[in-house]
Amino acid sequence: MSYFGLALSAMLVAQAGPGLWVHECDRVDLRVESPADEALGQELAAVACAHAERLQRLFGRQSRGRIRIEIAADMQAWQRQTGRSWQIGAALVCERIILQPARSLRRMQDPDRAVAHELVHLMIRRTVGRACPRWLDEGLADRLSGAPGSGSGGALPDERGLAELERRLGLPDRRVSRAQRLADYRLCRALVDELARQVGVERLVAALPGLRQVKRPLDLELHGRSLRQRLFGG
Repeated sequence: MSYFGLALSAMLVAQAGPGLWVHECDRVDLRVESPADEALGQELAAVACAHAERLQRLFGRQSRGRIRIEIAADMQAWQRQTGRSWQIGAALVCERIILQPARSLRRMQDPDRAVAHELVHLMIRRTVGRACPRWLDEGLADRLSGAPGSGSGGALPDERGLAELERRLGLPDRRVSRAQRLADYRLCRALVDELARQVGVERLVAALPGLRQVKRPLDLELHGRSLRQRLFGG
């Protein structure tokens, strides 16, 4: 069920610098460019508040703090601020979540999931900085945003294949086809689903701070065994 219906109680309380700021709860500040986009901003702020409460409980104390979300003025501003292609609906830039312009968001089938996806990235960033490998980051964001599992379309990769996946995920959008990117995201989700099947998603999230202490992410201990052992055996 969409959280958009919760937006009826949202209030636009202030104009602070460029744009208008929507405050639906004490966790989230959301900026829209124009009063014409106020209703959309209220809807997305309600979505963000509901997901933020759930995710901050899951990730714990380190993930807390105010969340800033901005709707880009236009596609030129979106690409300038994020460096991402038009195919990506939202992106985390430092600790700001930048959404595509309101016109684009209204055409998206499920913009609230894009918000939730980036909120997971933000929780991970606050918890472990940049120590989380991209495949784990993307897989968790997909699972915890409520996206249905789609499977990898084949066997999980071996350790060399995982290194290649990680390399591709770090490439700019222009260097990876849309089909390859989607396949890689499905593979990230399948890897996280396998880890969650073994130990549960709560234990997986609880183990993330340990990424700061290991030299290689696959050395992370997850309920008595390393990530390497859980994914590749041994």
